[in-house]
Amino acid sequence: MTAHSGLRTLFVVCVAAVAITAVAAEKAPTAPGKYKEWGPDIDEVEIIKPFKLTSYTNVVVQPLDVSSTPRLDDKDMAEVVEKVLPHATDSFLEGMKKKLPDAALATEKTAGAGVLIVRGKITVLDPGSRSKRMWIGYGAGAARTAIEGEIVDAKTGEVLLRFTQERRSGIERFGRGSSYEEILKRNLNAIGEDVTNLLKTF
Repeated sequence: MTAHSGLRTLFVVCVAAVAITAVAAEKAPTAPGKYKEWGPDIDEVEIIKPFKLTSYTNVVVQPLDVSSTPRLDDKDMAEVVEKVLPHATDSFLEGMKKKLPDAALATEKTAGAGVLIVRGKITVLDPGSRSKRMWIGYGAGAARTAIEGEIVDAKTGEVLLRFTQERRSGIERFGRGSSYEEILKRNLNAIGEDVTNLLKTF
């Protein structure tokens, strides 16, 4: 090996080491505290007590609370929301199961050691405007879905962290496109995936 090639190899190794260090430095924090734009996905997180996901054998989802979800004044859009609400938890859980296949719906028997509970409430469920999405674009008429949730240790009842997450769908295909219900369900599905990514960080 020549001195030139040796220096080149050393340079490549140093650059790789710097890149690895940078990635490690960008890892989402898991220490107690409140964070905005946490990690790649979550809008807001309050970490109360750090935990290890591997310490739990089951992750269960309680039915999402929709009792305080704002209802829309527009009759047609209100009907869309009413169609989606009864299946909101299923759509959310479906998203979680993409990366956490064993996640399940909570039952009355969900308790004890090794169980992690995900619970939350839907704070926004707005179908937006299809015509604005199609003809204006740039985020106009976006369908919005937001959830405020908690991760809870089932045995102790302790809230380990709280999160707030919103998803917007502003892209609409020309032609038939997706129905309002499909878009809202897709948002719920995406938030479920986001929450799984959150859990897997711990």
